Amino acid sequence: MDARGRALWITNWDSNAVLCRTWQIPSANTSGNTENAAKKAATRPDPARISANVPRFKWIMGCARAQWQTAPPSPQYNCARRNPGYVRQMNFASDNTAPVAPAILEAIAEANRGYARGYGNDDWTKSVECRLAEIFERDVAVFLVPTGTAANALALAQVSPQWGVVFCHAESHIATDECGAVEFLGGGLKLVGLSGDGAKITPEILQRALAGYGGHSPHQMIPAALSITQASEAGTIYRTDEIATLCGIAHARSLAVHMDGARFANALVQLDASPAQMTWRSGVDVLSFGATKGGALAAEAVVFFDPSRAAFFGERRKHAGNLLSKHRFIAAQFQAYLEDDRWLVLARHANAMADRLAAKLAAVGLKPVWPVEANLVFVVLPRVLDAKLQAAGAD
Repeated sequence: MDARGRALWITNWDSNAVLCRTWQIPSANTSGNTENAAKKAATRPDPARISANVPRFKWIMGCARAQWQTAPPSPQYNCARRNPGYVRQMNFASDNTAPVAPAILEAIAEANRGYARGYGNDDWTKSVECRLAEIFERDVAVFLVPTGTAANALALAQVSPQWGVVFCHAESHIATDECGAVEFLGGGLKLVGLSGDGAKITPEILQRALAGYGGHSPHQMIPAALSITQASEAGTIYRTDEIATLCGIAHARSLAVHMDGARFANALVQLDASPAQMTWRSGVDVLSFGATKGGALAAEAVVFFDPSRAAFFGERRKHAGNLLSKHRFIAAQFQAYLEDDRWLVLARHANAMADRLAAKLAAVGLKPVWPVEANLVFVVLPRVLDAKLQAAGAD
């Protein structure tokens, strides 16, 4: 293309207050009119203020925050007030709000050079499959999907019949934050939420739940699977012996065991265990292995530790609309995430920042609600302190 139509990098301020960069084609004004374009230009930061400075990224609780090395906004240009995408200096929101790790963004850009076969028949995907087999120390069946909801729902649909019951914690993500995706893609399977402190299921609670099933066939749904979250929604983790005990109870009743590993790496480095020890060696049958919360853009993997359990899962993924044609862009994220143990390095740093935050809060009398064992900190703030923090720019 000519100079006027060349793609240029410009700064884009999105609604999540996260600094990102996006391709923009000058000759293709998608706004449709110059008035809209002028309005957009008026809301961008003043280039003179940013100058040649480069954003300095700092990882806090697993979330990279861009910190511009410029003077605070002047009263005449209050970014926080006028621009919803202003990047605050203090951000204590979920890791879902974080930018993508730079190395992963670079991997996506590199995968964008030239052409590659679609639908997972590319070299990136094959490389990731081999790498995950090395990480888990056995042959595995791996399927990449763009979201954790897809990974969880498809995995549980694979191991449970439509008339099956999946036991999970009542506060688990699949029960509270996936809009019935498990039941929908499972064709009517039923989630049964169990109690437990710190969002963890105990052996006693699971055994009591199982005791309520049996002896009423064909009128009653059958127990089919147990799903546990590692790290849990409260930021707590299951020790390997706890996982093994739960898996033993489940397998004794012919239940499959699924692990929601959206923050798998954070739990792993906290335990100082191997991926194999925390999964199949403790009895886990299928894992939703998350990368998005660890620094990827949109990359999750469903990992079956017995490949025979994955029969026709490829068709299930396609049927559910989760097989990307340009599959290499998911695989490239995973390749960069796993390369040089980057996934563990990022998780260790995120956990360390959470520990540091928890210690500082405890020092002023604000003890976290649950033990801080991963990259999540839950604390009850006095309203006065909350208002003071927000006034100072915290989000």
